Amino acid sequence: MLQRLVLWTGGMAVVNEESDVYDAFEEMDPDQEPADDEPPATSVDGFLEDGITSVEQLQPLWEHLDRLERLSTLGLCNFAGSTGEVAVAMAAHPFWTRIETLDLTRGRVRAADTEGLLAALRNATRLKTLVVEQAQIDDTALAALLDLGIELTGEPRTPFEQYRFVVTRE
Repeated sequence: MLQRLVLWTGGMAVVNEESDVYDAFEEMDPDQEPADDEPPATSVDGFLEDGITSVEQLQPLWEHLDRLERLSTLGLCNFAGSTGEVAVAMAAHPFWTRIETLDLTRGRVRAADTEGLLAALRNATRLKTLVVEQAQIDDTALAALLDLGIELTGEPRTPFEQYRFVVTRE
């Protein structure tokens, strides 16, 4: 039986013409001219367009996870949608109470997501660890998460930090 599922949603990367990969937290204006030292950002073979960015896209997965009685680790990595909304949607399903580790690697938690995320995390009765490796978490959300008493693992990033990572797609 499946005990650990980590879904890389494909929603958090853009690449410039020099093939350097950047985060996609900043909104891009297609009409805006790039700075002289910054090549224009484009998607990676439909990477952003094909990424999972909404709660509705994940609903069939949640219904399937309800049947997995041994599932204890769930990862929703590089999710570009609202972390608060997706957490509230997950909390409405039976699998949520079985989750011990939630992985939000390279995701985003904004202040607007905090209330929904905290409400969902409080209902995750077995949750012990929240993985936030390279996740962008603003100060308000980070302080609230630390107050929950759940172990945070990984190095979160502030919303203004730029970081690079490699994207491969086969």
